[in-house]
Amino acid sequence: MNTIHFYRHFKGFTGGHLKVFDYFNHTLESGFLSASIFFSAESVTDERNPWFRHQQYTSDKWPPTSSDILFLAGDDWQSLPVSDRINRHGPVINLIQGFRHATPGTSVYPYLQNRAIRIFVGEEVANAVLNTGQINGPHFTIPNGIDLNYVRTFMRSRSDRKTDLLIAGLKNTETALKVAQCIKNPNLNVKCLTQQISREHFLEMMGDSRVTLFLPRSFEGFYLPPLEGMALETLVVCPCFTGNKQLYRDGYNCFNPEYRLEPVLNAIQSALDIPEIEATQMLDHARQSASFHNIEGERKMYHHILRQLPELWK
Repeated sequence: MNTIHFYRHFKGFTGGHLKVFDYFNHTLESGFLSASIFFSAESVTDERNPWFRHQQYTSDKWPPTSSDILFLAGDDWQSLPVSDRINRHGPVINLIQGFRHATPGTSVYPYLQNRAIRIFVGEEVANAVLNTGQINGPHFTIPNGIDLNYVRTFMRSRSDRKTDLLIAGLKNTETALKVAQCIKNPNLNVKCLTQQISREHFLEMMGDSRVTLFLPRSFEGFYLPPLEGMALETLVVCPCFTGNKQLYRDGYNCFNPEYRLEPVLNAIQSALDIPEIEATQMLDHARQSASFHNIEGERKMYHHILRQLPELWK
């Protein structure tokens, strides 16, 4: 059985690592390909690392031979000798998760000229990268999915939730702290998250919150946390950002204000004050949106690509 070789520089859990981990598991579940993972010397390899439970697949050999199949994302290209980035005989699958790939001057922009089978996590990222004219090789768009069964194990009944407002501010700590300072109601239980915690703890916090404010960067290839929030039936407040716009429908499945302090505060207040019948309807729509972005659909589309690898790489 052929093996797809993965590489990670893992210093802490991120959404980018999560999605590579998902594709690692998709490969194992294909039934016709195996997977191995190699970590940089600086990587964290304890229980904080999602591959910790898959130690039997850890490799001590990198880089693989030029004829092996590779799965690379982000700056993983840097782990290969320069000559091997360009003149590989075996297929390279390149997962592209962000807009920096389309931005000249970034570390990842030059890699577009390396031949690879590229997977984009959303249409906006795909369009931005394709518009550079730099891409070399076939490409596909597979919208990110989430493991609904796993995520929903952290959900509590709405009536049992102890947190009124969770501020998920890891990517925009300045705005997160400003929002927290502006919430003056002493009767509200507000939690402001600005430091990295485990994914499990984060899901627990969302599952215990009536309303969650998500603060992404201005540009996001695909921002997963609000989708997990929809699955956990917390009322999602997520200001507008560039990327994955089709997911957010203001007043339908979330509150999607302009990305400024005052509109964000107004949206939070609307979410906290929403009548129960309207909240139920919005949460139903949010749950449907999350169900559409399921991990099974992502896996199926990826397996379709894997079956075509020999033809795609000719």
